[in-house]
Amino acid sequence: MQTMTDYCINSFNLISHTEPDRKLIVHLEEVYKKAKKRLDELAINFELLSISSEQFEKLLQITVFCHDFGKSSIFFQEKLYKDTLTQKEKKLSEHGLISAFFGYFVATESFSFDKRVASFVFMAIRYHHLDLENAKDMQTIKNKEDIENILNIFEGTKPHREEINTIYNHFLDCNNVFNDFEIFLLKDFPKNQLLQKIKFFKLRDEYIKNDIFIFMLLFSLLIYADKEDAIFRDRVLEKIKSQAIDSSKVDDFKSEYFRLRDKTPLDEVREKIYKNIVKEFDTNQVKENKVFFIKLPTGAGKTLLLYKLAMQIKEELHYQKVFYLLPFITLIEQNANILKDLLDFMGINSNDNRVFLEKHSLSGEFLIEQGSEEYEIDKKQFLLDTLDSEFVVTSFHQLFYGVFKRKNALFKRFHQFANSIILIDEVQLIPLELMYSVTQFLKFMSEIFNCKIIVASATFPNIKKEILNNSYTFKSIDEILTSEENSQFFNRYKIVVDLAESYTFDKLYEKIDEKVQTQKDLLFRVNTVNTANAIYEYLINKNSSYEQENIFLLTSAVAPISRQKIIKAIKSNSTKGIKQIVVATQLIQAGVDISLEDGLEELAPLDLMIQSMGRRNRSAEKSTCGMADIIKIKNDKNFEGHKIYTKFDIEQTCKILKDYQIISEQEIYSENLLDKYYDAQVEINSIDISFQKLNFLDIDKEFVLIANAPLSFSFFIPLSADAISIWKKLIELDKRKSAIKQDKNFWKNIKEIDNEYSKIKKDVSLYTVNQNFYYIDEKKEIASAAIIEGFDSALGIYLATENIFDEYKGLQLVEYIKNKVDGLFW
Repeated sequence: MQTMTDYCINSFNLISHTEPDRKLIVHLEEVYKKAKKRLDELAINFELLSISSEQFEKLLQITVFCHDFGKSSIFFQEKLYKDTLTQKEKKLSEHGLISAFFGYFVATESFSFDKRVASFVFMAIRYHHLDLENAKDMQTIKNKEDIENILNIFEGTKPHREEINTIYNHFLDCNNVFNDFEIFLLKDFPKNQLLQKIKFFKLRDEYIKNDIFIFMLLFSLLIYADKEDAIFRDRVLEKIKSQAIDSSKVDDFKSEYFRLRDKTPLDEVREKIYKNIVKEFDTNQVKENKVFFIKLPTGAGKTLLLYKLAMQIKEELHYQKVFYLLPFITLIEQNANILKDLLDFMGINSNDNRVFLEKHSLSGEFLIEQGSEEYEIDKKQFLLDTLDSEFVVTSFHQLFYGVFKRKNALFKRFHQFANSIILIDEVQLIPLELMYSVTQFLKFMSEIFNCKIIVASATFPNIKKEILNNSYTFKSIDEILTSEENSQFFNRYKIVVDLAESYTFDKLYEKIDEKVQTQKDLLFRVNTVNTANAIYEYLINKNSSYEQENIFLLTSAVAPISRQKIIKAIKSNSTKGIKQIVVATQLIQAGVDISLEDGLEELAPLDLMIQSMGRRNRSAEKSTCGMADIIKIKNDKNFEGHKIYTKFDIEQTCKILKDYQIISEQEIYSENLLDKYYDAQVEINSIDISFQKLNFLDIDKEFVLIANAPLSFSFFIPLSADAISIWKKLIELDKRKSAIKQDKNFWKNIKEIDNEYSKIKKDVSLYTVNQNFYYIDEKKEIASAAIIEGFDSALGIYLATENIFDEYKGLQLVEYIKNKVDGLFW
């Protein structure tokens, strides 16, 4: 390919984008430069793929240079300068499908790629502005109208025949490509046989192992570079120089970090665990592995240990990026704060998001410390969406959905994970049926993308280590600690199993009275908001030694800003030795750093109850061992846990617990109770078939981290003057969005409003409660109508009125809906 300076750019007329006008030939060259630059930065192991690196580079050339062929039609060129289009004009100005045929033609006819490989080009180009589907559907021409449209668009390219030939002679050394493509099209779709044509573009060759990753890499590079050029144009997307790392500073930071915190009896044990695993990692034989497993219980100090190992890998092997994955926003925020402090301690600027990024559903705009004003809205959003940062603390969703989901917007980040260090913490909280898929993810990322991956968990549920090459499991805690130290660490709590019969609410209140008489710090963890509310009401109205102000309710119905204040008050009480009671739902199970003494645990899946038990005597700082009774609560009808958890999970938990009356923390781990629970789970291997067939729609359906509720609403709770000001801003943005005209500036105006919303999104979230409805069957539409008609809304969020929220219990939408929708069950 010759350089662009060999041609006079001004002699070309075709435009790819406007505002300002961008020549098609310039766009194609710049997209390729950007895609090739990205590819060169990746050390992909092509030996495990069915094509060589040279063949892939040629495939990338063809895909990029052909992806906008359809923009050469007179219909697309006219569209660029029109405010509105008729339906017919919209169809004729489409460019994806005809460009896909052109790319496929060039791949097979000019470069002799077989149909299987050329189909990657076809699908990548056709869907470069769309969400992926199953391969068969992506190769389908659904009706004769689509075929006629392709032929009509091709007719519209004929006035630019000469320029097209020049472009593709310049980029791909293809001579007279336009005439050859016309012959190819008419051979496949003769007009007099349109009605008789089979409605599939015939790519029936079977795909082979790892073909899906060739396509995913090709697609990711294309849509990333295409979007980057459309947004940044000639401006170079500036990268921050990779940070110089001195991993020994993590040890210095750790000493300083714990010097400022209250000492606990487990500090020395945690230090021993930390030093032993770091020492174990220091041997070359261990470091050569790609996937590492660290099995440590909650409270053993995993966070700084993981950062230490990541910094050591980065320092010694010069990996560019670090991704730390966690399940919940609360955990992400906690760990991000630690990493931010660590980077600052190491002299690394954490204020620029190109260095450090905290990414989750409530993230604001991308921050650039120097020259931020030069980065418009869409530039910052692009950097945020593609996780373009050196250190990223994010959710399972953000990374796994960039691999297992079909969304175009998510695929732009897929190639970003290559040659990175990936830390996966609390892996046991990934749905068990997905563990086989996660194992395949570990295999691909480590072997083909050359990642170093560290997986940390209290146990490794259903991870098939045997299919992984180059994996290593660090010594477990019982191998590191002496028997005396093990007894000290694993003596934080005991569980009393009381499942012989179910507790009615009357009997439950009697049990609560017994616990209240102990005058200990109590935690009553139950499954539903309704049960939590009932217990809280009972305690507030009961005469006891506990002050009402020290009885707290923590549920998903309580606004996040109120939850923060409650957790702060609980911690303060613990420091002052003030006795308190906490009533909570499952949101207490992870990411809530509080420590109580006794209480009750409503029957739930075993792993979740053990997570919750970690909120008792958390650091062995209490004078006595933490305790809790596991009980089964039933309402007027039955045990409510089946509304939330699967019958199988509950049955397996009961099966494991039936042989115990009291279980110590040490027994949970020494007798491998969690492993027994996880080993009983059913795993789903069907994703292998979907990967083999490039069935992205099926993969998307199979890989679900959190199932969506049949009906869900977000309610804004106006708890303060600040909240009311935020709501007024939401109303203003909503009105402006509704007033936007459907013209050529439509998306630009939408982006401006979305950007303004991103700046207040986190503040909005502090006052927003999400209400999910399950098991509502045919009542769904009735319930939805009752809510939509009853409350004001702005940007899809409803305003809670005084009759549906309580200062302490939070959103009370369920009670409201009960009265509006007769017989509703949730």
